[in-house]
Amino acid sequence: MIEHEDHIEVNGVVFQKPFVEKPISAEDHNVYIYFPSAAGGGSQRLFRKVMLYQQGYLQWYKKVQSHKENGKK
Repeated sequence: MIEHEDHIEVNGVVFQKPFVEKPISAEDHNVYIYFPSAAGGGSQRLFRKVMLYQQGYLQWYKKVQSHKENGKK
């Protein structure tokens, strides 16, 4: 792999930035976005929801559904 400012080259294949790198394993949640120098360069790891946030959403959703069923807003 050869890294340049606006692309990388892997086995002769050029990937222009921005691009997303996702692991093959579904259990690995380390997803990165790589940016070209014109956009400031660098990379950013995507945020992964954790169970706490999912549970909070689920509780909120159930409350909304309960209010809908009871005719409340």
